Amino acid sequence: MLLINLLLIVNTFAVQCTEPQASTCEAQQCDTVDGTEICMQCQTGKVPINGICTETTQPDATTNCKKENDSPLDGSDQTCGQCVGTYFLYKGGCYLAGSGTGGKLCTGATDGVCKTPANGYFIPPGATKADQSVVACGETTEVTLKDTKKYKGVKYCTRCAAPPAAGDVGTAAIAICSACEETHSLNQQDNVCNALPSFQCVSGKLEPLGDTHVCTQCSEGYVPINGVCTAKDDAANCKKADGGTLDPTAQTCGQCTDAYFLYRGGCYDSAQGIGKKLCTKAAAGVCTTPAAGYFVPPEAQPKDQSVLSCGETTDLVLVSNNKKYKGVAFCSACTAPPPAGDVSIAAAAVCSTCQSGYDLLQEENVCRQSNGCTIPSCKTCSSDKKTCNECDQGKFLTPTKEACLSSCPAGSYTSGSACSACDPSCATCAQAGADKCTSCYPGSALVYSTDGSAGTCIPECTGAFAEHCAANSCIGKIGGSNYCVKCDNGYAPIDGICTAVGGTGRAASACTPGDGICTACTGDYYLLSGGCYQTTKLPGSSVCTEVKAGQNGQCQTCANGQSANGQGVCPSCPDNCATCSTTSTCSACFSGYYLTADTCTKCTENNGEVTGVTSCLSCAAPSSGRGSIICYVKTGSNSTGSNTHLSSGAIAGISVAVIVVVGGLVGFLCWWFVCRGKA
Repeated sequence: MLLINLLLIVNTFAVQCTEPQASTCEAQQCDTVDGTEICMQCQTGKVPINGICTETTQPDATTNCKKENDSPLDGSDQTCGQCVGTYFLYKGGCYLAGSGTGGKLCTGATDGVCKTPANGYFIPPGATKADQSVVACGETTEVTLKDTKKYKGVKYCTRCAAPPAAGDVGTAAIAICSACEETHSLNQQDNVCNALPSFQCVSGKLEPLGDTHVCTQCSEGYVPINGVCTAKDDAANCKKADGGTLDPTAQTCGQCTDAYFLYRGGCYDSAQGIGKKLCTKAAAGVCTTPAAGYFVPPEAQPKDQSVLSCGETTDLVLVSNNKKYKGVAFCSACTAPPPAGDVSIAAAAVCSTCQSGYDLLQEENVCRQSNGCTIPSCKTCSSDKKTCNECDQGKFLTPTKEACLSSCPAGSYTSGSACSACDPSCATCAQAGADKCTSCYPGSALVYSTDGSAGTCIPECTGAFAEHCAANSCIGKIGGSNYCVKCDNGYAPIDGICTAVGGTGRAASACTPGDGICTACTGDYYLLSGGCYQTTKLPGSSVCTEVKAGQNGQCQTCANGQSANGQGVCPSCPDNCATCSTTSTCSACFSGYYLTADTCTKCTENNGEVTGVTSCLSCAAPSSGRGSIICYVKTGSNSTGSNTHLSSGAIAGISVAVIVVVGGLVGFLCWWFVCRGKA
């Protein structure tokens, strides 16, 4: 019976042997002791002595190794049944205590039984010379003694004491662990070694959570359970996103079951431990009651992360519907927002309490620093904390001094570490001046200068854009402004201007004319609203950036994010929308407008809970979705808060005044010298 049990233990731990063991040891019957390979079952006629297969006729074998019934060895033996003197039995072989490989297991033995185990091992109570009398503290396979009682260690344990004698022969007595491997921590109450979050965690995937850390992605075959990498076969509550069994190479959980919920790639138990600090109740794999400081995103499913920190500022995208949610920076208590309406905009939690040192601006749903700058990324702010004087490195101060941005916004250009206002007529520019515009606000059109790099913005349907345009035909909306769709005979719309056709100019030759319109276009021009528009300059580039070769001006790539239809026509976005995810869902607005609830609204106008700002030219909606817009550029402002450029209307007014004054002066002088001279 003992030999059967011994062979069962041997087979349980057996691994492939290497040379020189492979030549004398049975296949798959090797193990290691502190890095040294040992044989547990030799080829017939040999037995393991100090881990090495030795002929049964050799003195080391005949003297120290016996059959289980204490009889001498014969040529049929492959393992030892018991040991003699200072040798002790371990996994089918006899080992000398206190020396070599045996000394790594046991430092003292008497009458074939280990009496003093080496560090990391324990002696099963009642072990005889016919029993394995030393067991590793981390051994998880049961060792059965001759009296049929069973013993085992604690997984990942490195130091322990022997347990009391086993009482029930069917239940293994477990060693009492006192130290664990470096990757695990000891839970003395439960006598287990719990893995640390760093165990089997992919580099860079150990993230802070409260006063501890959690792993968000494990090595292959392990998944995060309660923040710790766990063998996938031991992770019953972790499934693939479709609910199926985990793959052998799994590294994260796709969804959870029962009272576990998904959080940062892992499954967490809502009833205990770190999971309870995130969510106090979960059902069917979804958190239903968040812990303090957290909220549950509306409509979350088992394959979604179903709890989010009130202070989390990174968007959480729900896998089930692509909707986005986030918290509020420095918020410590909140409630969930209504379900997100637009998949492109994250719905923010409604903050009720901010972290210490921050004040809640309830209307704006923002936590602002109590004793410092109120503008994110501001290095030095004004005394009233309402504007910024200097931004953090890498950020640019807007002309209104109300924001620090990664790049200068529309209506301004980079000037050192700040943004200077363009001429009020320019939506974008590279430098100051009314003739330095590179794009215009909706309702205006760009007249390029001779070099074609910049130009002047004039009202739509005026100047060159009105000449030779047929009556009531300046109605084609392109890039937010109207352009001529039909010209007088002999002309056709090219880049929005009625151009004489039939000539030799490059632009004219790009158009196939027909009764005041273009019927086809060539080169890098595409056909739109009866005209040919170049894809590399405005207004054409605001609609199409690439044409189909040889297709008479059909568009290949639309500028607004939509796909051209079969006729090469780009579907339109909503009014004042520059790009859109669908023809009814805007993702970015034209300059001078802000996006809220899928709608583009002028910076000076209100929309729902968002308030516009008078004289604002460039802006963004508040991150909270309510309150005043963030105005970047105002009429009459630059980086120092004053205007250095006059609008074209102001210049015209001044010119008229000068003419009137000069004319009056000349008339007076004529009267003085002529009329008075006759007197």
